[in-house]
Amino acid sequence: MRVRPLYWCILLVCCLGTLLFAARWQEYVPAQIHIEIEHTALSLTTLVIHITDTEGTPLDETHITVHATMNDMAMLPPPIRIVPAGAGYYKANLSLTMTGEWIIQISASAQNFTVPRQTLSLMVSA
Repeated sequence: MRVRPLYWCILLVCCLGTLLFAARWQEYVPAQIHIEIEHTALSLTTLVIHITDTEGTPLDETHITVHATMNDMAMLPPPIRIVPAGAGYYKANLSLTMTGEWIIQISASAQNFTVPRQTLSLMVSA
């Protein structure tokens, strides 16, 4: 019995399609974000952000955004500087220029990981 070339081509296309699909499939794994407030005072607040996977392995290649708004008053967001400290740790230096309650939103993105967004309420006093 002879198999026609058309069926060989169909088999080849199906196999290549399956291999390409498997190579491009990316499964996203949940990650954890831990936030520690190192210093809170008028004009300077430091947040230590630690990002790990579910097993505790630190994630170094992470893009972090921090957005701070004052709860009681509409203001321009303060300048925020984020510095990687190694082993999944990042330091965010915020310049909070007014006393009162601030809402700080921290979000992160890492390749093949889903990182939950965190929201903090922070009271700044003189």
